[in-house]
Amino acid sequence: MRIKFSLVLLVAFLLGGSQSADSESLDVEISGYMQTWFVIDGGSDPETTFRTRRARMGFAANPESNLITKLSLNVNPDNLGVSDAYFQWNPDIESQIKPFLRVGQFRKPFSRHWFRYPGSNPNMIDRAAAVGILSDWQVTTRDQGAMLGLNQLPLKGQAWLGVFNGAPQGSRQDTDSGKQLVARLEHDVAKSLSVGGNVAITGGESYPRSEAMVGFDAELKINDLVVVGEVFGGEIKNALPDSIPHRVQNFRSFFLEVVHKPQVGWHPGARVERIDRDTSQDDEAFWLFTGQIGYAFHANARWQFNTVVSRSGEGESNAIFYNQFTVSF
Repeated sequence: MRIKFSLVLLVAFLLGGSQSADSESLDVEISGYMQTWFVIDGGSDPETTFRTRRARMGFAANPESNLITKLSLNVNPDNLGVSDAYFQWNPDIESQIKPFLRVGQFRKPFSRHWFRYPGSNPNMIDRAAAVGILSDWQVTTRDQGAMLGLNQLPLKGQAWLGVFNGAPQGSRQDTDSGKQLVARLEHDVAKSLSVGGNVAITGGESYPRSEAMVGFDAELKINDLVVVGEVFGGEIKNALPDSIPHRVQNFRSFFLEVVHKPQVGWHPGARVERIDRDTSQDDEAFWLFTGQIGYAFHANARWQFNTVVSRSGEGESNAIFYNQFTVSF
């Protein structure tokens, strides 16, 4: 559901004035969602927590027919701030390929789970754990920059190429002279099958950071069944004392998830993922197994219950239980 209103008419109403019928107005679209969690951690020190997982509100407008502006805000009391803030120019050109230019702060085009799946409607309660780990290394984050997109490429393809600050998410300024180049390419092999690949290359001297990260993914949709898989690999540099060379981590990860996701009805699902933060260390790898039962009451209201079991390379296991409600508008 989306709410639209005329900005000019609203301002005129608030000022107690009137608006002539022939004056130009700007339609602003308002959207948002909220997710609440109840978490039970079954580790050695059991803990239960109520938490507002996400609370977002977005505003979008088209001041010109080929110009889009968007502002998205985190309104969660624990995380107030700007999520997205950008404008997008869609040049009106006679061509099969439809380019656009986006400038501002927005998601980097890396990982199908991160770039293509909105936080308001994930398959499971959250994205794959590797996506969260890569955000610590400034790969799967929102950042300030410019991105060129190409839609309707030959052979049913899409491409994105962006240059970003490469700074930690939420940074108000760029403190490093280096920049980050992120590119993604997708191809619809068939009506039900899409494949993609992405790469992120980072310069500069800030640490920890990803020097180069690559990923490949595939998504299969058959009626209400969704199957998604991704693999990641790359090098991470961490800061150490000047007398010791920077330590390089070789990161590897993959996941595969299957979810039955009708617009209304039950949403069972499962995901398996393996994460190795450093292939040179024996104790850095672990497995995550996630099972889900959920129910969509409406396109804008959904309940999910996930059980996440982790197993380290040393054989230690832990289980966490998540209960989530999502309401959007």
